[in-house]
Amino acid sequence: MRDLAFDEQVPVMAWSARPDMSCESLSRQWLAFTGYSAAQALGDGWSRAVHPEDLGRWLDTCVRAFDSRQPFEIEYRLRRRDGEFRWVLDRGVPRYSGDGQFLGYAGICIDIDERKRAERELRTILAGVRVLVVDGDARSRERMARVLDVAGAETRTAARSAEPLGAWRPDVVISDIGLRGGALLVKALRASVGAGARLRRPVEPLALLATVARVAHPAGA
Repeated sequence: MRDLAFDEQVPVMAWSARPDMSCESLSRQWLAFTGYSAAQALGDGWSRAVHPEDLGRWLDTCVRAFDSRQPFEIEYRLRRRDGEFRWVLDRGVPRYSGDGQFLGYAGICIDIDERKRAERELRTILAGVRVLVVDGDARSRERMARVLDVAGAETRTAARSAEPLGAWRPDVVISDIGLRGGALLVKALRASVGAGARLRRPVEPLALLATVARVAHPAGA
């Protein structure tokens, strides 16, 4: 495998590791993000950029993956060159030679700090709020419901707005979601209105729509 540290054709934070989990190479983007030189990061040096509170979990995930030769995915905080820790999504896959020899792993890191911030904001906005997700496409409904469930909302889904809900009444209705390139696109959101409808807590639709969109379709992920 080429030395990614000097490969300008790799536009992401990419890495490769040997079978013993020591760092073999890093892309220019990873080095620029962390401020490390290749000499500082190679071997076990790259682990020093992981947040101390996440290091044990990161190591455990890597050990399990390397032992089982399975792809892995983990979110953790990585120190940026200015000292700020940013949340990243790290995905790794095993590498093999042409004759099947295990060579270690290769992977990429994606900065998802904005998404994590949006998730925290969404929990503040939606905790305990009743949300009805209406869309004819079951896949779109379920993906949106997962986003809302993470935020602590009381979520129900329906293919049509006319479906009976019994005594349950939503505070917010999200509809006409849509999918493009595998990403959720929220097109309509409104506070529930009508006779006897009353919000259990204030919800600002525009703020909620923007935050839901950031979580459902984070930049760079």
